[in-house]
Amino acid sequence: MLSDEEFVDVHEGGELSWMQRISNLVRLYGRRIEAHGDSARIVIEDSSIDLGTIEGRACLQAHLELPISRSSGVDLEDLLKRVIETYRAIYTVQGPFKYILDDSLGDFKVVHIVKCYEKPQDLEKDLEEILKSWESYG
Repeated sequence: MLSDEEFVDVHEGGELSWMQRISNLVRLYGRRIEAHGDSARIVIEDSSIDLGTIEGRACLQAHLELPISRSSGVDLEDLLKRVIETYRAIYTVQGPFKYILDDSLGDFKVVHIVKCYEKPQDLEKDLEEILKSWESYG
């Protein structure tokens, strides 16, 4: 369980913002939410989901860091475990997803799996499904 010092407090005009509601939800499931730039990040084992805005819409974003060759030194079992964890979480929600390739890391490529929402409440519902899936497998 998280201590009060780890709790993110975000308010908009005296009302709970969608990020605060998400923080409360994540805390309810006993998970940690961290500030990550203008976004928030939920990390569970080797997987993470970022939550924030893109072009004014509430979005969730998962990441897969993939080696470009065996010479990167990544253990195949660890890589497969991360892929399974990420897709297990993402596939609990209805797509479509946008896939964005980031090839700026040299020996690795990062695939960002993004879903944006018209209403933050829809993101909150999907996030709860992701948290439930992590709870049942983690």
